[in-house]
Amino acid sequence: NAYFKYKWGVILKPYFEKIFNIAFANNFDANDELLVNLKHYPQYLYKYRTCDKEYNFEMIEQEYLWADLPNTFYDPHDSLINLRLISEMPQIKKWLWNHFGELLYYCIPPKGMQPHKNGRTLQTYIDAQSKFCDSRGRYSAQRAKKIMTLETKKLNPKNRQAIQKVYDYFESPAFEEKTEPIIQKALSDFVNSLRKDKLVCCLTARNDNKKMWEEYSEKYEGFVIEYDITQAVNDDKLLSLISHIFPVSYYKRMPRVPLLPFFEHKFYLDLYGRKIDISESVKKLYKQLLCKNYDYRAEEEWRLIADTNRIPFPLISAVYAGYKISDENLNKLKKYCSVNGIPLYKQVVNTLNGNIIFKVVE
Repeated sequence: NAYFKYKWGVILKPYFEKIFNIAFANNFDANDELLVNLKHYPQYLYKYRTCDKEYNFEMIEQEYLWADLPNTFYDPHDSLINLRLISEMPQIKKWLWNHFGELLYYCIPPKGMQPHKNGRTLQTYIDAQSKFCDSRGRYSAQRAKKIMTLETKKLNPKNRQAIQKVYDYFESPAFEEKTEPIIQKALSDFVNSLRKDKLVCCLTARNDNKKMWEEYSEKYEGFVIEYDITQAVNDDKLLSLISHIFPVSYYKRMPRVPLLPFFEHKFYLDLYGRKIDISESVKKLYKQLLCKNYDYRAEEEWRLIADTNRIPFPLISAVYAGYKISDENLNKLKKYCSVNGIPLYKQVVNTLNGNIIFKVVE
C-alpha cells in the first residue's frame, strides 16, 4: 500500500543502505546510533526447523543460529549472480581491443624497449596501438599482425611459434565464439565465489506462512523458533550482530551486476600483478545475497550475513510446534524449552473452518 511504499522508500531503504555500507567496509562501532535503531526491524523474527536433525533441537537448548552456504539452500537459484554476459560482451570486447597493445607488448616487448612494467616505454607502445585499427576505429587483427611481424621475426623459432598462436587467435573469424566461453568462465569463477565465501542464515517475519510450514518444517511436523529482537537493546555485541541482518528484496527481474570492472581487475592482476579498486562493484555483487525471485515474496525473509557457521543468538522468546508433530518430538521441545524457560505453543486446527491457532503447551 501507499504507506508501506513511503516507509520503505523514505525511511527503511536509506537506513539499510547505510547499514550495508558499514557492514561491507567492516567498520562497525557499537556506539553508532545506526546500530541501536531497532525500530526499523520487526520485533520478532522466526526460524523454521525440522525434527529430523538433532542440531535443530540444540539451537533451542544452546541458543544459536546456524549460517550456511547459499548454494545449499532449497531454492537452486538462490544468490545466483545475474551475469548477462551476452549483453556485455560487446563492451568487454571493445575494452579488450583497446588494450590489445598491452597484450602484445607483454608477449613481445619491441626491440630496444625495457620490460613491460616500465611505465614510460609501455605508454609509448600503448599510444601506438591505434595502428591496429581500421579507418572506422575498429580493431583489425590483420593490421596488428602485419605491424608486429617485424618484431616477431626477431625472436627465436620457439618464441616465434608461441606468438603465432596469439596472432591466430585474435585474427580468427570465430574470435567472438572463442573469446566468449573463456571470458564466461573467468568471470563466473570470480563472481560465483560469493556463494562459497559468505554464509547466510535465513529468517522470516512470519510464523504463520503455510507454504513455509510445508516446505521448511516437514509439512507441519516440525517447529518454528521465535526471536525477540528488542531483547538486544542493551547488548552491544548482539546489536552489532543484528546490524548484519537485512531484509530480502524480491525482483521479477534480478538486478544486474556490471561485469567489466571484474574483467579489468583480472586483466591488471594477471598481466601486471597490480590491483585496481572495484569495491563498488563488489558491493553490488554482495547485495545479490539479499535478492530473491518475486515468486518468494510471501516469505518476508530477512538474512543474517556471517563469516562463521555457529552464531550465538540468545534472543529466543517462544517456540511453535506444528499440529502434526509427533509426541516424541513434542516432548523433546518441552524438555529444551523448560530448561531455558521458553514458552511452547502448538498449532491447533479448527475442524469447522480450517483456521490454525496456537495454544500454550503446559
